Amino acid sequence: MSISKKTLENVTPLKLVAVKKQRASPLVRVVRETVHEKVYQQLSAALRRGELEMGQVLSLRGLADMLCVSPMPVREAVARLVNEGVLEPMVNASRQVRVPVLTMAQYEALIEARVAVEGHAAYLAAIRIDEAGLKEFAGANKRLLQATQREDHEGTMQANQEVHFSIYRAARSPKLLQLIENLWQQSGPYLSSIQMAMAANESMRGHDFGAEQHDIIYSALERRDGEAAKAMLVEDIEYFARIYRELLPFFEGQDGM
Repeated sequence: MSISKKTLENVTPLKLVAVKKQRASPLVRVVRETVHEKVYQQLSAALRRGELEMGQVLSLRGLADMLCVSPMPVREAVARLVNEGVLEPMVNASRQVRVPVLTMAQYEALIEARVAVEGHAAYLAAIRIDEAGLKEFAGANKRLLQATQREDHEGTMQANQEVHFSIYRAARSPKLLQLIENLWQQSGPYLSSIQMAMAANESMRGHDFGAEQHDIIYSALERRDGEAAKAMLVEDIEYFARIYRELLPFFEGQDGM
């Protein structure tokens, strides 16, 4: 079948450009925002894992060197975390930020949010968790207990986060998980500081950092008891909240406040 002259006349250069734009490109354009997002995700994960402690000062140049990137994406990622209230700028140093030491009012607000959101996630997890999820939870809690027994701070913080997030992922609610990740950007540093303070205290050294309580949560999840799972998780959060309240004067003293 031949193409008529009239049809060819109707195919303008602009129409040809439009057709080309509709075709999927085999390559994905690499943009600076991609690096910024990766830096943001790494810093966010480090906060959640408790790798950064309350009051810790971070330099933009130091972060850039550590991550092997230019200062610009670090500056953008840090600005985003400052805007979220997870980091705070240093008053007398424009190229430095720090992890805040939470005041009691800030801490109480954070605990209130954690109880509401994470408690509901535990309730949903008890209904929706499968055998793979239970196995993941049990394995993480075993690693937590082993880490506390060998007094491994980094291992304890990593395993504790894995225990909690195995529950939150089992809730199968992406929106809830996103909220919890944001809350843990603030929770990770204070949990890390609590664990270190407990390890330095003779009477609290060797504490299992919630592993026994997690076993009770596991039992509730296994029997699909949403209310019990929620109650036990809330009890876990509030237990460490009480310790923080006792330690806050010490943290404020260290902060120079």
